[in-house]
Amino acid sequence: MSLESQITALVSAANKLTSEVAKKMKGIDTKVDQTAVDIIDRIAGSRVFSFFVDSENGNDENKGDSAAPLQTLKRAMSLCPAGSTVEIFVASSQLHTLEDNAVCRAQQLIISSWTRNAVEENYYIDTTTPIVRIGTRFNFHGNSIGFGNYRRSIVLELIGQPDFQFFGTASFISYGAKVIIDKSTLSLPVLGSGNNTRMPVKVSLMFSDIEPRRGYLSNNEVILSVREVTGFSYADEIVMGASDSSVLTTMPISAS
Repeated sequence: MSLESQITALVSAANKLTSEVAKKMKGIDTKVDQTAVDIIDRIAGSRVFSFFVDSENGNDENKGDSAAPLQTLKRAMSLCPAGSTVEIFVASSQLHTLEDNAVCRAQQLIISSWTRNAVEENYYIDTTTPIVRIGTRFNFHGNSIGFGNYRRSIVLELIGQPDFQFFGTASFISYGAKVIIDKSTLSLPVLGSGNNTRMPVKVSLMFSDIEPRRGYLSNNEVILSVREVTGFSYADEIVMGASDSSVLTTMPISAS
């Protein structure tokens, strides 16, 4: 075989090898990409949790699923991993009281009814609607906390000395809930207790009924978002010191 033929054959073999290597690399890249997606999906899935609370028949030694519910909200919150998304379902026809100095480090927390509303509406309250009562200090280290969820209404009683301390940029959300505000200390709101570094950036009220008996839900310097809400007509009924310059909202500020 001539030198020219040998060179041609060598070039052909090199091209074939390069093509095979390229095919193999493409296959490896595809598998690596798929593996990365699978890992991300597993991580995301492992950060989503549900806990069930039955204040009458549960036990805080249980694992917290529907077959073996916990007894207290405080225990359920203590089980929320940092940075997770958690929904706590509370049993109907029961009062669920949050004990003092509860701490939750979930990124997103929702507390809603274990069972769906008897009527297929976003907001529906009857004698079976679970009641969540908070009258002491509660420390939240996430981005959003919500009460009620899609067709899973609850009654949220903020009675006595409820004191929500937010550590981070957070939102307070009521979705399909009845919220009763009856704070014994009128000079301090429920959210942040007047400390602007410990209050939420946004208060979002949707498909809810707000009953401001005594005190305020929030301090000013907040975004107040309201959609299909009853119980109050002016922002300064629930936001302490609200003014056109201190609250970002579409709600009017009362003349008084």
